[in-house]
Amino acid sequence: MVRIKKEYLIIIIISICIVFSFSPHAFSADFSLRKPLSTNLGREETRLGQGADADVRTQDQDRETHISLSGERNCDIVYDRALFDLFPQDVRETIELLISTYPKNWPKNVSYELVGTEGKTRTIKIHLDEPVVFNGEEIDTIYINGILFEKEDLGKEWLGANVGSIEDLKASDLPRDELEKNVRELDFAPDGRVVRDPYLHDQIRGIGAKEARNKFVHSRDSLPKAGIRSSIALGYGYYQDLETVQNPLGCFIYGTRKGEPERYANLVDRQLHEFYARFEREVDRLEQEVVSATIIMSKSHFQAIDKKGIASDIYEDYDFYELYWRYGRALRELNDRGIYPKYHHHGNMVYDDEQDTVIWYDVGLWKMGKDLTIYQKVGYRYNTLVYGSMAVSRDIGTPGLTLAYIYKFLNPDHAFLEGYFYDRTEDDMFDLEEFQVYREGRTSLEIGLLNIDDKRPVHLRFDAPFLPLIRILEGLDPTAHDDNGAIPVSKPDRKGV
Repeated sequence: MVRIKKEYLIIIIISICIVFSFSPHAFSADFSLRKPLSTNLGREETRLGQGADADVRTQDQDRETHISLSGERNCDIVYDRALFDLFPQDVRETIELLISTYPKNWPKNVSYELVGTEGKTRTIKIHLDEPVVFNGEEIDTIYINGILFEKEDLGKEWLGANVGSIEDLKASDLPRDELEKNVRELDFAPDGRVVRDPYLHDQIRGIGAKEARNKFVHSRDSLPKAGIRSSIALGYGYYQDLETVQNPLGCFIYGTRKGEPERYANLVDRQLHEFYARFEREVDRLEQEVVSATIIMSKSHFQAIDKKGIASDIYEDYDFYELYWRYGRALRELNDRGIYPKYHHHGNMVYDDEQDTVIWYDVGLWKMGKDLTIYQKVGYRYNTLVYGSMAVSRDIGTPGLTLAYIYKFLNPDHAFLEGYFYDRTEDDMFDLEEFQVYREGRTSLEIGLLNIDDKRPVHLRFDAPFLPLIRILEGLDPTAHDDNGAIPVSKPDRKGV
């Protein structure tokens, strides 16, 4: 029997441990002391007893605290640990009470405000008595998104229920007019084909669990890592045992900064209505002068009023061009950083004038470039323009001024596109004439999204407005396409781009 001195034995044991710990095969790449979240957020592990209001089990000491709430609607919640610990106990209790109780049973003494139209909105906000400071920023308001559905709502008024599951989409599946009216329900397959994209939630006044988690992850991690500001993510939840709901529901909890400016759409809308009101008052005043000074009235008397001149004079007092240019420029920044917003509009944007930066909200359905093929990036970049132009066209359709006057003096679509293609406006391929808004409010960008033919899957049209420039921005040949008009016809070639 070989005898080993005690000191040698200790050295051998230490050496083996060191070798094992650094061996690439010592642990699998998927090994983690933290159990990965399953679709039910590890409900069995986090729930310690039905009698407790909230049973806490920390799975990640550095980042997250997991809580299971028992109530009228059981909910598993994941909080950002560092931020969660800063809030007073009464604020936490209020948040958890509202999440786990149906709205009609909320105590009368709980103070909150609806965000949006009663009966339709899915979000409330709670004002804090004292701001909470996190990463040098003061949070004075908490928002909870997705908690306004009642028990009797479950299974009713599903959003997007007519879309079905993701599958190849051929034009014969839906009438052409329905396809063109529902571009929001389209997505891009890895090879660039257009496919159906069902909403991630189907319950009115609620949001899907996957969307809730995406909002949390994108706001806390994905966007800040890309240098983009978003809401201050506090946590998200996953509702349990709602048996009549087709898709699982969740909720998202976030904070806003003290003194944060208003949403961009509100800023634009206020200036537009102010513009319209001043225009109409001036026209009314001049028409009254005509009536007072004219004995026999005729149409020509009113036609003599220089409405274009009036609108032009008033326009000088506003910064509409800059407002819409900035919206386009902000979207371009997202795309260039590998972020592709979906279902976006300028109501989800805040412009911080002091820091000259944009804060983005409602990011749960956004696409991250690291998860996309080059052809999907082209499609989603095009979609960015589609949704942006739709938001702009809604603005110019505001009652009070004819379309002709709006285009003459506001040109919001041109300003938006020049903001997005800020460094390409001198390029021969940048032609504002490609963009049109039609009587029904649809744009040429929206129509260009679909190459419709019953014989093949729907693709992005190769002659769609500004598509060559978009392909260049993603490093592809600007003009190449196959006979089907499909995007994936050449490998990325970034030389000279």
